[in-house]
Amino acid sequence: MEFNVKKFEREIKNELKILHIDRPEVAARQSQFIFGKDNEIDYEISQPPVPLDQIKFYPGSINGPAPEDDPDSYSRWFVEH
Repeated sequence: MEFNVKKFEREIKNELKILHIDRPEVAARQSQFIFGKDNEIDYEISQPPVPLDQIKFYPGSINGPAPEDDPDSYSRWFVEH
């Protein structure tokens, strides 16, 4: 089954119409956030990808590879890197 974008947009617009009856300011804000062109999502999508050589991965500690295994070690590593 394929996702129908136009149908989804119509459903959102219908929900915003209903919301507009009781809370027009909230409906306007949500409409701008969802359908506006200058929002946080568009900004983040337009950013170039982070180069792989700038991504640092936590190497783990003697207690294990995950940050949960040694929270103190992970905290130190995070602040240093």
